[in-house]
Amino acid sequence: MTTEERKRIVLIHSFEEGKKNYAIFNEELRKEFRKQQINADLHIFYLDCEQYLDKEERERMYSYIDSIQHINPDIILVNDDQATYSLLTCEHPLIKNIPIVFAGVNYPNWDLIKKYPNVT
Repeated sequence: MTTEERKRIVLIHSFEEGKKNYAIFNEELRKEFRKQQINADLHIFYLDCEQYLDKEERERMYSYIDSIQHINPDIILVNDDQATYSLLTCEHPLIKNIPIVFAGVNYPNWDLIKKYPNVT
């Protein structure tokens, strides 16, 4: 590992923590960071979208983003459709200023995504 500054990375998953594929995803991400010699401080959030209605889910996302402001993330990684949608519609001002990379999105809302030049 290099002596570089630690990168503060936020990872948001759509569903609950117990999903087996999320554990694999998280471990593979950590492996890739090590392989690339990225000193990563990974903060993981599980939206648990099946437990909430749309408005509650967006409020939960807003609250989470509010709670991580102090860590000043370098990037937000978003996995799956629901987490991506909720993040981009929660209207938290912080998400306009941080690079966001989404993955695992089967039905991208391109009109929404185009509103954020920091999202890819």
